[in-house]
Amino acid sequence: MKRLITLFIFMALFISCKPNKSPKETVAAFREYTYYHDFENADFFLIPTEENREHIEILKKMALIKPNIENEKFKDIEKNVFYKEKEITDSTAQIIVRFGQSTMSTEFKLKKNNKKWLIESIIQNQ
Repeated sequence: MKRLITLFIFMALFISCKPNKSPKETVAAFREYTYYHDFENADFFLIPTEENREHIEILKKMALIKPNIENEKFKDIEKNVFYKEKEITDSTAQIIVRFGQSTMSTEFKLKKNNKKWLIESIIQNQ
């Protein structure tokens, strides 16, 4: 049992310390963790602000209502998601995520912190 716990902790640290190659990959990883209700790992992709803490708390409350999505369903959902790299500089980025033909989108603003892209804010656009 101790070995299993140690292995789990090692894997979680390895995944969370892995540098993100792009802002788009950061947003995609954050979305995947939140779809699977893994908010602890999703939190590693956020700059710790009050607004981001509130966003995670809202997602946790929604998770109580919405069941966990199976792996295959997530892959089907991702086929209809479009990532637009609106603006990228050396230290900031803006990624727009749109779902299929929907007019609704989510805007992710990111900042580079110690060579790692982190989400500064998440804005739902109607």
